[in-house]
Amino acid sequence: MGIMTPESLSDSVKAAEKTSRINRRPEIDLGACSRCGGCIEVAPHVFRFCAGSGFVEVCELDYYDTELVDEAIKFCPEDCIYWVKDAGGSE
Repeated sequence: MGIMTPESLSDSVKAAEKTSRINRRPEIDLGACSRCGGCIEVAPHVFRFCAGSGFVEVCELDYYDTELVDEAIKFCPEDCIYWVKDAGGSE
């Protein structure tokens, strides 16, 4: 291991921020969701359409790619995707 330069430290922080393992998960306000499917296109491993209920749902994962979820949040036409604290998660 060597000395971490500011650049390598910054890269490490960015990599850690890319995946969220820190007690939060994406959530969807189903009452506001228009089921456009944009979130599924952006992050298909995070969001999926449940044919049984007719709604988009968040997949149960150990971690969520922050960059992709933030992209889905940004482009959601109904602003119904957001982060919530995950009581069952661990740091």
